[in-house]
Amino acid sequence: MRIYLAILGLMLTQVGCSSLHFFWQAGMGQMKLVNRARPIEDVLKDERTPPHLRRLLHEVAGIKAYAESIGLKPTSNYQEYVQWDDDAVVWVVTASHRLRLEPKLWSFPVVGSFNYLGWFSKDDAKVLAEQLEAEGWDVYLRGASAFSTLGWFKDPVISTMLGGGEAAIGDLVNVLIHESVHASFYIPNQSVFNESIADFVADQWTPKYLEKQFGNDSTETTQYLKREKAGELRGELFRAAYQELTKLYESDMPDEAKLKNKEKVLETLKTAAEWKGSINNATLIQFKTYGSGRVEFREVFDSCKGDWRLFWSKIRELREEDFSAPQLEDPHEVILRKKC
Repeated sequence: MRIYLAILGLMLTQVGCSSLHFFWQAGMGQMKLVNRARPIEDVLKDERTPPHLRRLLHEVAGIKAYAESIGLKPTSNYQEYVQWDDDAVVWVVTASHRLRLEPKLWSFPVVGSFNYLGWFSKDDAKVLAEQLEAEGWDVYLRGASAFSTLGWFKDPVISTMLGGGEAAIGDLVNVLIHESVHASFYIPNQSVFNESIADFVADQWTPKYLEKQFGNDSTETTQYLKREKAGELRGELFRAAYQELTKLYESDMPDEAKLKNKEKVLETLKTAAEWKGSINNATLIQFKTYGSGRVEFREVFDSCKGDWRLFWSKIRELREEDFSAPQLEDPHEVILRKKC
């Protein structure tokens, strides 16, 4: 904790008043997690622990070992459990220009820039979202069940990461592998690359873990794959809308006409994807951040003949200076340079 507060103090000396509150709430949120953390071993021994929670937490050690077996960095993460008093641990704000699929960026000393901003307080996130909307941005506010401190601190398993239903174990495997990728490998100022590789690795290995542990025809495997299939179909709809809007915004059409056509495209997407809540450019940017580079990562993996350790040895050669600009929207060429 002393180390964390020292780093927080260093950041606070280098930022203006507009960033002070963000770093302060981040520090307080992290301390709240630390203070509530209990060793998973103790939770498993506790007779009051509900069976569903016990089953999920019992799986954590095996997931960690599995993640390390596919080349991820061994860490002291996920040895503790935190019961959180909300349905999300952080609230994420994304903003975009209304007639360009171009995100607002936030930059900080030490940690770099991001195309989204996460808050422990939903009220704080709402205030920021409202301010941005008043400035003319498209804004998307969503809850996130997990986050990574990028290896700076010990990340716990949080109750928000533990869902219900038959796909719960698969969801837990996916989120732990995703966040473990962040703790293993991270390029500053490249949100799309970082989130995309974490998604690619987690999506590739979650079914394999489930099949190994429970079998191909098990409820755990089949229900998770069913959920993933639905997600892939929704992803195709989002990808098509993103491409259609990109062409629209680049056209010579007057802005008023662009706005009308934009609303038609988004309304069609909302209906087809059965999307609840509002949908706008910022929503599409969040999709883009997590859904890019899959084809290119697969090409690199295949060129390494399916050897994950070789794949990681090539990916880990990448440095921040290999990217032509901060927050590169399409890091495809950078990825493909790492073929074996």
